[in-house]
Amino acid sequence: MKPGSVGKHRSQDGLVRIYSAETDAANTQNGSETEAVHSVGPEAVEGQGDRLVFSVEEAAYLLNISRALAYELVTRGEIPSIRLGRRIAIPKRQLEALLEGPGR
Repeated sequence: MKPGSVGKHRSQDGLVRIYSAETDAANTQNGSETEAVHSVGPEAVEGQGDRLVFSVEEAAYLLNISRALAYELVTRGEIPSIRLGRRIAIPKRQLEALLEGPGR
């Protein structure tokens, strides 16, 4: 992997792990065996009650749909989202309203 690049890997426990090549290289040079990993799974979304937005990956996990479908639904406007630069954010309140359905 090139320095500065990021890769993703789905582990056996179903969590999506995001690796940074720069951090991996630094860990290798230090002799450290720890990995710089960000997971999208129960640990990533539990205890986040004060958050205002979710990433598309987190919303996909919460909705129990694939990441690809989540991005497609965002593109079609079926999942409400806002753009913050290159980042797509799913507002928590709008996601909750979507799940409550119309007329509630």
